[in-house]
Amino acid sequence: MLGDGDAVLNMSLAPVEQIRRRIQPYSRLGVHMQEASEPALSAIAFGIRYHPHFTVGDRLGEIIDGILATRGWEPERFPEAVAAAGSYTIMNRSTNERLTVSLTDCLLHAELDSIAPNAIISRAEAFASDPWDKVWKIGDHPAVTRFGCLFGFSIPDDWSPAQALLGSPEDAHSTFVLRYSHRLPVEDAVMHAEINDYKNVIYTISCLPGKRLASVDYQRYFDPMIEGNDAMKKEPFAGFVRDAVRFLLGTGWKYLEERLAQAKAA
Repeated sequence: MLGDGDAVLNMSLAPVEQIRRRIQPYSRLGVHMQEASEPALSAIAFGIRYHPHFTVGDRLGEIIDGILATRGWEPERFPEAVAAAGSYTIMNRSTNERLTVSLTDCLLHAELDSIAPNAIISRAEAFASDPWDKVWKIGDHPAVTRFGCLFGFSIPDDWSPAQALLGSPEDAHSTFVLRYSHRLPVEDAVMHAEINDYKNVIYTISCLPGKRLASVDYQRYFDPMIEGNDAMKKEPFAGFVRDAVRFLLGTGWKYLEERLAQAKAA
């Protein structure tokens, strides 16, 4: 996955520096933003997964009450609530927004009216400082195993996934669905034997009659888990989302564009 220039390292460098050089293309993903195009987001999802924590389950009602009592998250924003075994969801059907807290997850999903990726960072900060803060404190600090940020967007008109990948043009009745995932390294995991963290990216392409949608799901797995206030402060969720946005606007978007827009030049 590294470019030719990155694969050939100066062997006179110290081993640690060689590792840093090899990891930099991933730790600095998206530093140079795409000039030609970038996605206008139609949906986002934030997620924090934690080790199954029964204190969260026992205090779900208190957690939801605390969220709804927080400015910006009042019942006017989430007028409906649905309880299920081990989870609670508050939602707004008119805005297609929902927040779910369960024994293992705190998830926010929202459909948007075409916004730029950088505009979601403030939403990530609010998610971390309000609903996640209630889960973290009232739920007695569950150990975090994963962060996730999903970007949803319409496939650009000049992209033809079926044509580019299969050599078959789309028509009014064709369907094309693709899901591809791959891992990215985490520098701390390379530098320290006791850390096994990694990042995972899932690309989903769906071309159905009258609907062409795509998503990029950017995830960070923690091994060992994040436990305690000090560890949580070192891995802020909003910082992770900034990294996700840089990835989308840099390597992620370029990765899709180079492969799916091939039909334009054909």
